[in-house]
Amino acid sequence: MRFTNDQFIQAMIQTIKDNIQQWNEIRNTLVGFNFLTSGYGVEIEMDDFNRWEAIRTAAGIALGDFNIHLYIGIDDLGIKFYLTDSHTDAAQSYVEGHNLITKSYARGDDAQTANNFPISANKLRPLKGSQVPIETAFESAFSWFLYSDNWFQQKQHEAQTAQDVDQAGVVRVFTVPFDDITDIFQTANVSKAFLFYGIKNYTDAQGAVLYPNEIEMLLCNIEDAQAYQSGQPVTTYIVQDLTTPSPPFSTIQQPFNLFQA
Repeated sequence: MRFTNDQFIQAMIQTIKDNIQQWNEIRNTLVGFNFLTSGYGVEIEMDDFNRWEAIRTAAGIALGDFNIHLYIGIDDLGIKFYLTDSHTDAAQSYVEGHNLITKSYARGDDAQTANNFPISANKLRPLKGSQVPIETAFESAFSWFLYSDNWFQQKQHEAQTAQDVDQAGVVRVFTVPFDDITDIFQTANVSKAFLFYGIKNYTDAQGAVLYPNEIEMLLCNIEDAQAYQSGQPVTTYIVQDLTTPSPPFSTIQQPFNLFQA
């Protein structure tokens, strides 16, 4: 039996949906937690940014209304991350490798990534306009390093007592504001962006805590090879930590269409 191109694309999308569902089934188990903590973070390439910017511009969407959805999945090789823009996700017009991008954790032996990974507070600098004090970013990342197991136990307990387990427990998808990604790639000498985990309190507009000690993803830059090899001090810029994990935030009110019905 020969597949048409459309059938092949649909089969690829279904495999991705299956992988995302597989994560949903194990995310509140120790096996799922071991997958989640098996790497440092996810890199976003300049080509990824350029494709998303072209999609946003062609659709005439304001920068503040355009987001990236980062889904977590599991395949035969381990944990995977599937990134698509909110416009594509709403329209379900996925093209794997173009507007639906598969990522793995950045390699731990990547010297450039390791050098930029924000474990040293004296390397961190706020990007112009950032609302995140350096101490806050450092504390968030270090809290994940120290207390991710406590976070998992809390999420596991939530899932066991929730009426709707799909809306509780360990995160399934992150929403990343595209304007934050844009800020990173408009900075000089940047070749990649890097998303990495932290722990923070999510609050409402009045400052009341909605979700205490919850996972987040912070966003920083990775300087290009020429700047990295120049011998000059490497500067890691942090932008607003406005990524939204779902759960605990609702997965119902957003067009997360890679979730299986």
